[in-house]
Amino acid sequence: MKHIKSVNIYHLKPQQQQQQQHNQNRYNNNNNNDRRNFNQRQQQKQQDLSQYSITKPKEIATFSYDDDNNRFPSIINEFKEPKQLPINLVEGFDLKSMPLNNNPSPLDPILDTLESNNINLRDIDFITYRNNLNKIFGSYINKDSWTIDIETKNDIIHLGIVMDAKIGYSDENHAKSIYSGFKFEELATSRETTLKYCSIVKTRLANQFNIILAAEIDCIEKEKKENQEKEKEKDNLKRNRDEEEQEKERVERKYIELKTYRLLNNDKTINTFERFKTFAFWMQSFWAGIETIVCGFRDEEFNVTEIKHYNTHQLSIIGRNHWNPNECMFVGYQILQFIKSNVLMNQRYSLQFIHPNIVLYQLDKSTAPSILPSGYQDWLAQSTKKK
Repeated sequence: MKHIKSVNIYHLKPQQQQQQQHNQNRYNNNNNNDRRNFNQRQQQKQQDLSQYSITKPKEIATFSYDDDNNRFPSIINEFKEPKQLPINLVEGFDLKSMPLNNNPSPLDPILDTLESNNINLRDIDFITYRNNLNKIFGSYINKDSWTIDIETKNDIIHLGIVMDAKIGYSDENHAKSIYSGFKFEELATSRETTLKYCSIVKTRLANQFNIILAAEIDCIEKEKKENQEKEKEKDNLKRNRDEEEQEKERVERKYIELKTYRLLNNDKTINTFERFKTFAFWMQSFWAGIETIVCGFRDEEFNVTEIKHYNTHQLSIIGRNHWNPNECMFVGYQILQFIKSNVLMNQRYSLQFIHPNIVLYQLDKSTAPSILPSGYQDWLAQSTKKK
Protein backbone atom coordinates (compact mmCIF):
# COMPACT_ATOMS: atom_id res chain seq x y z
CA MET A 1 0.00 0.00 0.00
CA LYS A 2 1.09 3.58 -0.67
CA HIS A 3 2.44 5.69 2.18
CA ILE A 4 -0.14 5.85 4.98
CA LYS A 5 -0.78 9.11 6.81
CA SER A 6 -3.37 7.93 9.36
CA VAL A 7 -5.51 4.95 10.31
CA ASN A 8 -9.05 4.65 11.75
CA ILE A 9 -10.62 1.32 12.74
CA TYR A 10 -14.27 0.34 13.08
CA HIS A 11 -15.01 -2.99 14.78
CA LEU A 12 -17.95 -4.76 13.19
CA LYS A 13 -19.93 -6.49 15.91
CA PRO A 14 -21.37 -9.97 15.48
CA GLN A 15 -24.72 -10.01 13.71
CA GLN A 16 -26.66 -10.68 16.91
CA GLN A 17 -25.11 -7.64 18.63
CA GLN A 18 -25.63 -5.41 15.60
CA GLN A 19 -29.30 -6.25 15.65
CA GLN A 20 -29.62 -5.07 19.25
CA GLN A 21 -27.16 -2.19 19.61
CA HIS A 22 -29.48 0.58 18.47
CA ASN A 23 -32.08 -0.23 21.11
CA GLN A 24 -30.30 -2.18 23.88
CA ASN A 25 -31.30 0.33 26.54
CA ARG A 26 -34.92 0.11 25.47
CA TYR A 27 -34.92 -3.67 25.83
CA ASN A 28 -32.75 -4.24 28.90
CA ASN A 29 -35.51 -5.85 30.94
CA ASN A 30 -35.42 -9.55 30.07
CA ASN A 31 -37.21 -10.79 33.17
CA ASN A 32 -40.59 -10.89 31.49
CA ASN A 33 -40.74 -13.87 29.16
CA ASP A 34 -44.32 -13.30 28.20
CA ARG A 35 -44.73 -14.07 24.49
CA ARG A 36 -46.94 -11.09 23.86
CA ASN A 37 -44.44 -8.67 25.34
CA PHE A 38 -41.66 -10.34 23.33
CA ASN A 39 -43.60 -9.85 20.10
CA GLN A 40 -44.27 -6.23 20.99
CA ARG A 41 -40.58 -5.66 21.60
CA GLN A 42 -39.71 -7.26 18.28
CA GLN A 43 -42.24 -5.08 16.47
CA GLN A 44 -40.87 -1.97 18.16
CA LYS A 45 -37.35 -3.03 17.25
CA GLN A 46 -38.22 -3.35 13.56
CA GLN A 47 -40.06 -0.05 13.66
CA ASP A 48 -36.97 1.62 15.09
CA LEU A 49 -34.74 -0.01 12.50
CA SER A 50 -36.97 1.04 9.60
CA GLN A 51 -35.63 4.60 9.90
CA TYR A 52 -32.36 3.35 8.41
CA SER A 53 -33.92 2.36 5.10
CA ILE A 54 -33.62 4.22 1.81
CA THR A 55 -36.06 6.24 -0.23
CA LYS A 56 -37.24 4.70 -3.49
CA PRO A 57 -34.33 5.00 -5.93
CA LYS A 58 -35.04 7.57 -8.64
CA GLU A 59 -33.31 7.22 -11.98
CA ILE A 60 -31.51 10.40 -13.03
CA ALA A 61 -29.47 9.21 -16.04
CA THR A 62 -28.44 6.16 -18.06
CA PHE A 63 -25.54 5.14 -20.27
CA SER A 64 -24.05 2.13 -22.03
CA TYR A 65 -20.42 1.07 -22.02
CA ASP A 66 -18.10 -1.62 -23.39
CA ASP A 67 -15.49 -3.85 -21.77
CA ASP A 68 -12.93 -1.05 -22.04
CA ASN A 69 -15.26 1.36 -20.17
CA ASN A 70 -15.90 3.51 -23.26
CA ARG A 71 -19.25 5.26 -22.90
CA PHE A 72 -22.02 5.07 -25.51
CA PRO A 73 -25.64 6.28 -25.85
CA SER A 74 -28.03 4.17 -23.79
CA ILE A 75 -29.30 0.94 -25.27
CA ILE A 76 -30.74 -2.01 -23.36
CA ASN A 77 -31.84 -5.52 -24.27
CA GLU A 78 -35.42 -6.67 -23.77
CA PHE A 79 -36.30 -9.65 -21.61
CA LYS A 80 -37.21 -12.74 -23.66
CA GLU A 81 -38.62 -15.65 -21.71
CA PRO A 82 -37.07 -18.93 -22.93
CA LYS A 83 -39.98 -20.86 -24.44
CA GLN A 84 -38.60 -24.38 -24.29
CA LEU A 85 -36.91 -26.11 -21.37
CA PRO A 86 -34.46 -27.54 -20.57
CA ILE A 87 -31.77 -25.20 -21.92
CA ASN A 88 -28.07 -26.02 -21.80
CA LEU A 89 -26.04 -23.26 -20.13
CA VAL A 90 -22.60 -24.71 -20.87
CA GLU A 91 -23.04 -25.16 -24.60
CA GLY A 92 -19.93 -23.68 -26.24
CA PHE A 93 -17.99 -23.60 -22.95
CA ASP A 94 -14.20 -23.59 -23.32
CA LEU A 95 -12.10 -23.11 -20.20
CA LYS A 96 -9.13 -21.78 -22.18
CA SER A 97 -11.19 -18.99 -23.72
CA MET A 98 -12.88 -17.90 -20.48
CA PRO A 99 -12.09 -14.25 -19.62
CA LEU A 100 -10.42 -13.61 -16.27
CA ASN A 101 -13.19 -11.13 -15.44
CA ASN A 102 -10.92 -8.79 -13.52
CA ASN A 103 -11.25 -5.72 -15.74
CA PRO A 104 -11.02 -2.45 -13.82
CA SER A 105 -14.23 -0.48 -13.28
CA PRO A 106 -13.25 3.19 -13.02
CA LEU A 107 -15.75 5.85 -12.06
CA ASP A 108 -15.14 7.73 -15.32
CA PRO A 109 -18.30 6.59 -17.20
CA ILE A 110 -20.52 7.54 -14.24
CA LEU A 111 -18.87 10.90 -13.69
CA ASP A 112 -18.84 11.72 -17.41
CA THR A 113 -22.57 10.96 -17.57
CA LEU A 114 -23.32 13.16 -14.55
CA GLU A 115 -21.32 15.96 -16.13
CA SER A 116 -22.86 15.65 -19.60
CA ASN A 117 -26.36 15.66 -18.07
CA ASN A 118 -25.41 18.55 -15.77
CA ILE A 119 -26.77 16.71 -12.71
CA ASN A 120 -27.00 18.83 -9.58
CA LEU A 121 -24.54 17.42 -7.01
CA ARG A 122 -24.74 20.11 -4.35
CA ASP A 123 -26.50 17.91 -1.78
CA ILE A 124 -24.78 14.58 -2.58
CA ASP A 125 -22.79 12.72 0.08
CA PHE A 126 -21.65 9.59 -1.82
CA ILE A 127 -21.12 8.64 -5.48
CA THR A 128 -20.38 4.99 -6.26
CA TYR A 129 -21.10 1.87 -8.24
CA ARG A 130 -23.66 -0.45 -6.65
CA ASN A 131 -20.91 -3.03 -6.18
CA ASN A 132 -19.36 -1.06 -3.33
CA LEU A 133 -22.67 -0.75 -1.49
CA ASN A 134 -23.15 -4.51 -1.90
CA LYS A 135 -19.80 -4.99 -0.16
CA ILE A 136 -20.44 -2.50 2.65
CA PHE A 137 -24.00 -3.53 3.46
CA GLY A 138 -23.28 -7.18 2.69
CA SER A 139 -20.84 -7.30 5.62
CA TYR A 140 -24.03 -7.71 7.67
CA ILE A 141 -23.78 -11.45 6.98
CA ASN A 142 -20.72 -11.93 4.73
CA LYS A 143 -17.17 -12.27 6.07
CA ASP A 144 -15.34 -12.07 2.73
CA SER A 145 -12.60 -9.43 2.70
CA TRP A 146 -12.80 -6.44 0.38
CA THR A 147 -11.14 -3.10 -0.39
CA ILE A 148 -12.64 0.17 -1.64
CA ASP A 149 -10.83 3.25 -2.90
CA ILE A 150 -12.08 6.58 -1.59
CA GLU A 151 -11.50 10.12 -2.77
CA THR A 152 -13.20 13.16 -1.30
CA LYS A 153 -13.85 16.25 -3.37
CA ASN A 154 -16.11 19.25 -2.84
CA ASP A 155 -17.95 17.65 0.10
CA ILE A 156 -18.64 14.45 -1.90
CA ILE A 157 -17.21 11.04 -1.00
CA HIS A 158 -16.42 9.04 -4.14
CA LEU A 159 -16.12 5.26 -3.75
CA GLY A 160 -13.99 3.45 -6.34
CA ILE A 161 -14.06 -0.26 -7.10
CA VAL A 162 -10.96 -2.32 -6.28
CA MET A 163 -10.92 -5.59 -8.19
CA ASP A 164 -10.39 -8.88 -6.37
CA ALA A 165 -6.70 -9.79 -6.28
CA LYS A 166 -7.59 -13.40 -7.05
CA ILE A 167 -7.38 -13.95 -10.80
CA GLY A 168 -8.93 -16.91 -12.58
CA TYR A 169 -11.20 -19.68 -11.35
CA SER A 170 -10.85 -22.15 -8.50
CA ASP A 171 -11.73 -25.08 -10.78
CA GLU A 172 -13.54 -25.94 -14.00
CA ASN A 173 -16.91 -26.17 -12.25
CA HIS A 174 -16.45 -22.63 -10.93
CA ALA A 175 -15.69 -21.41 -14.45
CA LYS A 176 -18.79 -23.20 -15.76
CA SER A 177 -20.88 -21.53 -13.08
CA ILE A 178 -19.70 -18.09 -14.23
CA TYR A 179 -20.16 -18.99 -17.89
CA SER A 180 -23.67 -20.32 -17.27
CA GLY A 181 -24.74 -16.96 -15.82
CA PHE A 182 -23.66 -15.13 -18.97
CA LYS A 183 -25.24 -17.83 -21.12
CA PHE A 184 -28.59 -17.49 -19.36
CA GLU A 185 -28.49 -13.73 -19.93
CA GLU A 186 -27.77 -14.38 -23.62
CA LEU A 187 -30.68 -16.81 -23.96
CA ALA A 188 -33.15 -14.70 -21.96
CA THR A 189 -32.65 -11.35 -23.73
CA SER A 190 -33.20 -9.91 -27.19
CA ARG A 191 -29.43 -9.47 -27.75
CA GLU A 192 -29.85 -6.19 -29.64
CA THR A 193 -26.53 -5.08 -28.21
CA THR A 194 -23.44 -6.51 -26.54
CA LEU A 195 -22.89 -3.25 -24.67
CA LYS A 196 -23.54 -3.14 -20.93
CA TYR A 197 -26.31 -0.84 -19.77
CA CYS A 198 -26.09 1.24 -16.61
CA SER A 199 -28.79 3.07 -14.67
CA ILE A 200 -27.77 5.94 -12.39
CA VAL A 201 -30.14 6.48 -9.49
CA LYS A 202 -30.38 8.79 -6.52
CA THR A 203 -31.60 7.71 -3.09
CA ARG A 204 -31.47 8.89 0.52
CA LEU A 205 -30.38 6.67 3.42
CA ALA A 206 -31.76 7.13 6.92
CA ASN A 207 -32.96 10.60 5.96
CA GLN A 208 -29.30 11.63 6.24
CA PHE A 209 -27.08 10.52 3.34
CA ASN A 210 -27.86 11.37 -0.29
CA ILE A 211 -26.36 8.70 -2.54
CA ILE A 212 -25.86 8.51 -6.28
CA LEU A 213 -25.11 5.00 -7.50
CA ALA A 214 -24.72 3.34 -10.87
CA ALA A 215 -25.97 -0.20 -11.42
CA GLU A 216 -25.53 -2.45 -14.42
CA ILE A 217 -28.96 -3.65 -15.61
CA ASP A 218 -29.55 -6.94 -17.40
CA CYS A 219 -32.71 -6.14 -19.37
CA ILE A 220 -36.06 -4.41 -19.46
CA GLU A 221 -39.64 -5.65 -19.81
CA LYS A 222 -40.52 -5.81 -23.48
CA GLU A 223 -43.75 -3.83 -23.26
CA LYS A 224 -41.88 -0.95 -21.61
CA LYS A 225 -39.31 -0.55 -24.38
CA GLU A 226 -41.62 1.63 -26.47
CA ASN A 227 -42.19 3.90 -23.49
CA GLN A 228 -38.42 4.17 -23.03
CA GLU A 229 -37.93 5.37 -26.60
CA LYS A 230 -40.73 7.91 -26.20
CA GLU A 231 -39.10 9.12 -23.00
CA LYS A 232 -35.81 9.71 -24.79
CA GLU A 233 -37.60 11.84 -27.38
CA LYS A 234 -39.30 13.83 -24.62
CA ASP A 235 -36.00 14.31 -22.79
CA ASN A 236 -34.40 15.72 -25.93
CA LEU A 237 -37.22 18.27 -26.22
CA LYS A 238 -37.08 19.24 -22.56
CA ARG A 239 -33.37 19.71 -21.95
CA ASN A 240 -33.91 23.37 -21.14
CA ARG A 241 -36.74 22.67 -18.73
CA ASP A 242 -36.46 22.79 -14.98
CA GLU A 243 -34.81 19.60 -13.61
CA GLU A 244 -37.60 18.91 -11.14
CA GLU A 245 -40.22 19.13 -13.86
CA GLN A 246 -38.27 16.67 -16.01
CA GLU A 247 -38.03 14.21 -13.13
CA LYS A 248 -41.80 14.26 -12.66
CA GLU A 249 -42.33 13.28 -16.27
CA ARG A 250 -39.66 10.56 -16.35
CA VAL A 251 -41.22 7.19 -17.17
CA GLU A 252 -40.55 4.53 -14.56
CA ARG A 253 -38.68 1.72 -16.28
CA LYS A 254 -39.41 -1.91 -15.45
CA TYR A 255 -35.96 -3.41 -15.23
CA ILE A 256 -35.28 -7.11 -14.66
CA GLU A 257 -32.37 -8.83 -12.92
CA LEU A 258 -31.37 -12.25 -14.29
CA LYS A 259 -29.92 -14.95 -12.03
CA THR A 260 -29.14 -18.66 -12.03
CA TYR A 261 -28.87 -21.14 -9.20
CA ARG A 262 -28.93 -24.85 -8.51
CA LEU A 263 -32.27 -26.67 -8.35
CA LEU A 264 -33.82 -26.51 -4.89
CA ASN A 265 -34.07 -30.27 -4.51
CA ASN A 266 -32.38 -30.92 -1.15
CA ASP A 267 -32.14 -29.34 2.30
CA LYS A 268 -28.59 -28.07 1.84
CA THR A 269 -29.36 -26.25 -1.40
CA ILE A 270 -32.58 -24.81 -0.01
CA ASN A 271 -30.80 -23.56 3.12
CA THR A 272 -28.04 -21.91 1.08
CA PHE A 273 -30.60 -20.27 -1.20
CA GLU A 274 -32.68 -18.90 1.67
CA ARG A 275 -29.70 -17.82 3.77
CA PHE A 276 -27.34 -16.33 1.20
CA LYS A 277 -28.73 -16.19 -2.32
CA THR A 278 -31.99 -14.44 -1.47
CA PHE A 279 -29.94 -11.83 0.41
CA ALA A 280 -27.55 -11.28 -2.50
CA PHE A 281 -30.38 -11.15 -5.06
CA TRP A 282 -32.40 -8.78 -2.87
CA MET A 283 -29.56 -6.37 -2.19
CA GLN A 284 -28.47 -6.10 -5.80
CA SER A 285 -32.02 -5.34 -6.95
CA PHE A 286 -33.03 -3.21 -3.96
CA TRP A 287 -30.33 -0.58 -4.51
CA ALA A 288 -31.27 -0.09 -8.16
CA GLY A 289 -35.02 -0.06 -7.57
CA ILE A 290 -35.48 -3.28 -9.58
CA GLU A 291 -38.72 -5.03 -8.70
CA THR A 292 -38.37 -8.30 -10.64
CA ILE A 293 -35.74 -11.05 -10.50
CA VAL A 294 -35.92 -13.95 -12.97
CA CYS A 295 -33.98 -17.01 -11.83
CA GLY A 296 -33.13 -20.04 -13.94
CA PHE A 297 -32.73 -23.14 -11.79
CA ARG A 298 -30.23 -25.63 -13.20
CA ASP A 299 -29.31 -29.25 -12.56
CA GLU A 300 -25.81 -30.65 -11.99
CA GLU A 301 -25.16 -30.64 -15.75
CA PHE A 302 -26.06 -26.93 -15.97
CA ASN A 303 -29.38 -27.51 -17.71
CA VAL A 304 -32.10 -25.03 -16.72
CA THR A 305 -35.23 -27.03 -16.04
CA GLU A 306 -37.25 -24.39 -14.18
CA ILE A 307 -37.59 -20.60 -14.34
CA LYS A 308 -39.14 -18.55 -11.54
CA HIS A 309 -40.03 -14.87 -11.25
CA TYR A 310 -39.55 -13.19 -7.87
CA ASN A 311 -40.61 -9.83 -6.57
CA THR A 312 -37.71 -8.18 -4.75
CA HIS A 313 -39.72 -7.79 -1.54
CA GLN A 314 -40.68 -11.48 -1.75
CA LEU A 315 -37.03 -12.48 -1.31
CA SER A 316 -36.85 -10.93 2.15
CA ILE A 317 -39.85 -13.02 3.15
CA ILE A 318 -38.25 -16.22 1.85
CA GLY A 319 -35.05 -15.46 3.78
CA ARG A 320 -36.72 -14.06 6.90
CA ASN A 321 -35.36 -16.82 9.17
CA HIS A 322 -31.78 -15.86 8.26
CA TRP A 323 -31.60 -12.12 7.53
CA ASN A 324 -33.59 -8.93 7.90
CA PRO A 325 -33.55 -5.94 5.49
CA ASN A 326 -33.84 -3.34 8.24
CA GLU A 327 -30.97 -4.83 10.23
CA CYS A 328 -28.83 -4.93 7.09
CA MET A 329 -29.49 -1.26 6.36
CA PHE A 330 -28.61 -0.35 9.95
CA VAL A 331 -25.24 -2.10 9.69
CA GLY A 332 -24.44 -0.39 6.39
CA TYR A 333 -25.54 2.97 7.74
CA GLN A 334 -23.08 2.64 10.62
CA ILE A 335 -20.23 1.95 8.21
CA LEU A 336 -21.08 4.93 6.00
CA GLN A 337 -21.33 7.04 9.15
CA PHE A 338 -17.87 5.81 10.15
CA ILE A 339 -16.50 6.86 6.74
CA LYS A 340 -18.25 10.23 6.78
CA SER A 341 -17.03 11.01 10.29
CA ASN A 342 -13.39 10.19 9.63
CA VAL A 343 -12.56 11.51 6.17
CA LEU A 344 -11.24 14.96 5.36
CA MET A 345 -12.08 16.77 2.15
CA ASN A 346 -9.78 16.65 -0.87
CA GLN A 347 -8.00 13.53 0.40
CA ARG A 348 -7.54 9.91 -0.72
CA TYR A 349 -8.20 6.79 1.33
CA SER A 350 -8.33 3.02 1.23
CA LEU A 351 -11.16 1.26 3.09
CA GLN A 352 -10.46 -2.39 3.91
CA PHE A 353 -12.63 -5.04 5.49
CA ILE A 354 -10.97 -8.01 7.15
CA HIS A 355 -13.63 -9.46 9.41
CA PRO A 356 -14.48 -8.16 11.93
CA ASN A 357 -12.54 -4.92 11.39
CA ILE A 358 -13.09 -2.14 8.88
CA VAL A 359 -9.94 -0.06 8.52
CA LEU A 360 -9.77 3.38 6.91
CA TYR A 361 -6.28 4.35 5.74
CA GLN A 362 -5.57 7.94 4.77
CA LEU A 363 -3.10 7.89 1.87
CA ASP A 364 -0.41 10.33 0.82
CA LYS A 365 -1.78 12.22 -2.18
CA SER A 366 1.71 12.49 -3.65
CA THR A 367 1.90 8.70 -4.10
CA ALA A 368 -1.75 7.55 -4.30
CA PRO A 369 -3.25 8.15 -7.77
CA SER A 370 -6.56 9.97 -8.09
CA ILE A 371 -9.67 7.98 -9.02
CA LEU A 372 -11.33 11.14 -10.37
CA PRO A 373 -10.67 12.39 -13.94
CA SER A 374 -9.33 15.94 -14.06
CA GLY A 375 -12.15 17.16 -16.31
CA TYR A 376 -14.74 16.00 -13.80
CA GLN A 377 -12.90 17.69 -10.96
CA ASP A 378 -12.95 21.00 -12.82
CA TRP A 379 -16.65 20.67 -13.62
CA LEU A 380 -17.45 19.66 -10.03
CA ALA A 381 -15.63 22.69 -8.64
CA GLN A 382 -17.69 24.98 -10.86
CA SER A 383 -21.05 23.23 -10.53
CA THR A 384 -20.98 22.99 -6.74
CA LYS A 385 -19.95 26.60 -6.15
CA LYS A 386 -22.22 28.16 -3.61
CA LYS A 387 -24.16 31.02 -5.12
